Amino acid sequence: MENNNNAELKMVLPEQFTIAAAADVCEILLDFLDKPDCAVIDGSEVQRADAAAMQVMASFCKTAEKSHLEFEIHKPSDVFMESWQICGLDKIWPLN
Repeated sequence: MENNNNAELKMVLPEQFTIAAAADVCEILLDFLDKPDCAVIDGSEVQRADAAAMQVMASFCKTAEKSHLEFEIHKPSDVFMESWQICGLDKIWPLN
C-alpha cells in the first residue's frame, strides 16, 4: 500500500488472489475505508482468483460506496475480469 501526494491509496492485488490471500487483502482494504483518499486497486497481476477473493472485493466495494469512498479497480487482468463476471459483480460494478 502506498499513499502518494495525489491523495490516493494504492495496492496491487496478488498474482494468486485466492482464499489464501483473502485475509491479507481484506486487512489492507479495511484500512483504506478509514481514510478519505481515493482507493486504487490494481488487478493487473492477478493470474488466479477464486470466489473468496471476489467476495472480499464485493464487500469492499459495497462498504466503500456506503462510506462515500471513491475507488477504482485499475487494469484488471483477464482472469480477474472473468472471475468478476462469473460472480455477477459486473452487473453491480461494471469495470472498463
